[in-house]
Amino acid sequence: MTLVYGFTEISVEAQVLHDVRGYVVNETKESVVPDGLEIILHTFDPDGGPVETRKSPVDNDGYFEFLGVMEDSTLKYFITVEHESFIYNKEILGDSLSDPIKISVYDRTLDPTVVTFGTHIFVIADISPANQTVSVVEFIKFTNNSDKTLIPDVDNVPPITFVRFSMPDNFSELDVQTDLPGGQIISVGTGFAITSPITPGNHQISFSYLIEYEDNQIGYDQKLIHGAEFFQALVPNRLSGVNISMESEVTDLDIEGTSYTAWNLYDVEPNTGPFIYVEGLPDASVVDLISNQLSNKEFWRISIPVAVVIILLIVVPWLVLRSRKVKLRM
Repeated sequence: MTLVYGFTEISVEAQVLHDVRGYVVNETKESVVPDGLEIILHTFDPDGGPVETRKSPVDNDGYFEFLGVMEDSTLKYFITVEHESFIYNKEILGDSLSDPIKISVYDRTLDPTVVTFGTHIFVIADISPANQTVSVVEFIKFTNNSDKTLIPDVDNVPPITFVRFSMPDNFSELDVQTDLPGGQIISVGTGFAITSPITPGNHQISFSYLIEYEDNQIGYDQKLIHGAEFFQALVPNRLSGVNISMESEVTDLDIEGTSYTAWNLYDVEPNTGPFIYVEGLPDASVVDLISNQLSNKEFWRISIPVAVVIILLIVVPWLVLRSRKVKLRM
């Protein structure tokens, strides 16, 4: 809209207001939306700073509404609702504010067996001869197959209600990344656990760490506490001379132009796993030692992009299974 004052034209953007309406659904079978739920509409600026917060009660049928919400393409809109100690959230696009909004909630469970582990990939990512350390990255895909959210009880242990991961005795510099919201990483036994709630559906976790080696070798039991439908150990062929000795099927893979040797296991039962023996690890040369003193002493750390996780958790198992089927036909 354009306003004219004398000889000056002033452009004024018309504000578009929407009535934001939606409903809450309890996706847990034979459960209902509990009384007293409150929906919160959060508005943030492009930098993530809070602009406005509104609250609305949820009626007996699960419906809610916010009247007169201004549409602004530069702002971000989120709705949240808390149910049984977990906050469920959903983003709303500015041009969809007037569309009906559905937000799902789930009842709580303390049973960690609702989570099953599909793909577990163990990668020797790099080696530092100067530090006599191996950098390992593990990628794991898991699924909450139930219609309830696993919300661990960290205040009353036992029983243990969170997922756990076993680690070698001499690991260091653990770095964990996951798509799970909130939660913490806690030390448990010879490994760690995540206290994040796990909603129904597929999830993933990846973590990197260092292992010290001596006499050109490492050997330890890779215990898979929750088991795995498919376990794979990978070594890039650029690490010449490095080999894994493990009772498994061995295949060659090409992943995005990088050649790997892969050791594959199928249907690994919980609390079992392979003994991984890594041999052929290099000694430190004089050049390695000098370079190590002159450079940053912090060893290579990996920042795991989403694309890499997708490739390793989806493409790699597909390549292995395809290769396996071809061999069976021959």
